[in-house]
Amino acid sequence: GRVGELLAADQLRSAIGSGAAFQGYREGAVSFLPTYKYDPGSDEYDSSEKRRAPAWCDRILWRECADAGAGGPSSRACPAEPSCCLEYGRHELRLSDHRPVSAALALPVAVADEERRLAVHGEVCRTLDTWENECLPSATLAPWDLSFGLVSLGTPARLPALLSNTGQTALQYRLLDQPTDEAAPPRWLSVSPAAGLLLPGEKVSLTVTLLVRASEAAPFNAGEPLETFALLRLKNGRDLVLPVPS
Repeated sequence: GRVGELLAADQLRSAIGSGAAFQGYREGAVSFLPTYKYDPGSDEYDSSEKRRAPAWCDRILWRECADAGAGGPSSRACPAEPSCCLEYGRHELRLSDHRPVSAALALPVAVADEERRLAVHGEVCRTLDTWENECLPSATLAPWDLSFGLVSLGTPARLPALLSNTGQTALQYRLLDQPTDEAAPPRWLSVSPAAGLLLPGEKVSLTVTLLVRASEAAPFNAGEPLETFALLRLKNGRDLVLPVPS
């Protein structure tokens, strides 16, 4: 009949209430008899010489996020609704000098909004695509084509072309002029400088030279047009084609 007096003097509740221990932890309403100390195998409290006072030595505590429902800095990770204890009680197992306890808690859990998740995922993907496209090398070549007009055998003909880096990243270019390149120009066409690096906004003046030697003239004397193109390869970007009719 004096269980209420005993519970009022409970050390754990006193420590939690004063903030001395287990700050932020909660416990369900204790409505069951003390769980310690029993004579093993019986329903009798300690009958030994020590005559220990009955106490609630078996407890279940839980803690929520510090700002759950308060809109604090981590409230996105904490549920807005508080948790609660649905059941809290002891079990009559007599194998030890304690009685075990259990609790049933209602705990709000953050559940992903699948529709919103997909929308955010799509938005992030579009943003990354835009950023990736902006980081691709971009350049312009002016004039778009070069017309040399009449070209004399053995006499070099030169025209300028302006390559501009119009992108937001460094531009590395080179003329495909090696025998192993799939679109190497003929030997009588050259571009200088044939390779280089341009920072965003920078420009370089290219010199395109036609020089037909006697050993290369036979096809043109037979009526073949003196037409070709130069292909500038941009690293990680699109190739630039410069038509060269004459």
